[in-house]
Amino acid sequence: MAEVDVLRVGTQVVVRVSGRPDDRDTDRFATATTQVQGIVTSRVVIDLADADPVGDAVVDFVRELQAKWRVRLINAPALVRRQCAVGEVS
Repeated sequence: MAEVDVLRVGTQVVVRVSGRPDDRDTDRFATATTQVQGIVTSRVVIDLADADPVGDAVVDFVRELQAKWRVRLINAPALVRRQCAVGEVS
């Protein structure tokens, strides 16, 4: 099971995914998307430092947010960056 925390930092929304995200976390990601929608101003930053493994559920979540907002990934595996074609910040 994953934890998905959403918080506003300046003009960005930071989403931290931790734990072991998988397809059972669909409701958590849907809730996070709703939270992001309520506070996003310009960019969504997704931090995957504490998520392991990062699989399809996270990729689907990133793509859903990409469809609505500018998205940056932090600490994302190369495979996820390629699948989502999203840049990474350090």
